[in-house]
Formats: sequence, structure tokens, C-alpha cells
Amino acid sequence: MKALLIPHRVRVVALGCIDDRLVSSQARHLHRLGGGFLSAMAGGAAAILTERDQESALGQITDAYGVTPYLKVILRLHLGCGKLAGLCAEDGELHGQVDPTSSYDLYRFGDRAIEPVRAALRKAHNVEVPIEVEVYDIVPGRRRFWLFGRRLPTDRFVSRWEAK
Repeated sequence: MKALLIPHRVRVVALGCIDDRLVSSQARHLHRLGGGFLSAMAGGAAAILTERDQESALGQITDAYGVTPYLKVILRLHLGCGKLAGLCAEDGELHGQVDPTSSYDLYRFGDRAIEPVRAALRKAHNVEVPIEVEVYDIVPGRRRFWLFGRRLPTDRFVSRWEAK
């Protein structure tokens, strides 16, 4: 009997946090975008900017492109992330660089992760893929996320409502 291969169309690869409160909502969001890979690491996009996790995080993004080319990369952060708060604590490697409770700081911080991803994709596959940063807040008591908005590759902020 011959095996049946079902094509998997991937439009997006997203690197988000392993927080279980976000997983199902993020998966639905990727489905609405046309399908994609959801890579999860503690801290989400913050993993790209930490020495210990950078190689693994960039490897997930570049390896996904090797499996099936995609159209866009989404780097996700969320307010109140425990890993990010630990990295920003007094003895953490990101102390004084970002406030993990400020959406503005998280966008600014996420923007710093764009260039390493761009460089890794150029090196591994010689491609330019649009990269967006998304910041979420978790609605207390519910297993949902709240998308504040995203930055487009042109660095213009797009609000949640304008993006529809």
C-alpha cells in the first residue's frame, strides 16, 4: 500500500512562549492566518536575545523554513512572562533593559530580535522574510490572549483593530 502524503501549507512561523494559557489561542490565530508552525520556548522572542537560548530559538525558525518555505515570521512576547521577568531581575542578563509589564518596552525589546532572525535566515537559506513583533496580554481568569497589536516590517505600529 502506498503512503498518502498530505501537503501542509505553511504561511507563518511563530516563536512564542510556552505559557499554556496562550497555546490554544495562538494555534487558532495561526489557523486564521492560513496555517503555520508554532514554536514555543520559555520567554518567546526573548529567547533570541539571551546567549543561552539564542542558537536554539534561531534554529527552530531556520529549520522550519527548511521543512517548508513560509511567508512571514512572527515573534511573540506577552506581558507578565515569568521567564522575561527573571531575565530582567536585578541579577538577570537583561536587567534595566526592559520592563516586562510595559507593552511599549516589549515592542522595543522585540524589535531588537528582528535583526538576528533576519541574519540567521540569510545565512541558512539566503532569503528575506517579513518579520513582525506581536505583544499579548493574558485576560485574567480566562484562557485567552489579548493582542495589543503588531509592528509591520515597515516599523509602523498597527493596532489590533486596524489589522483586521
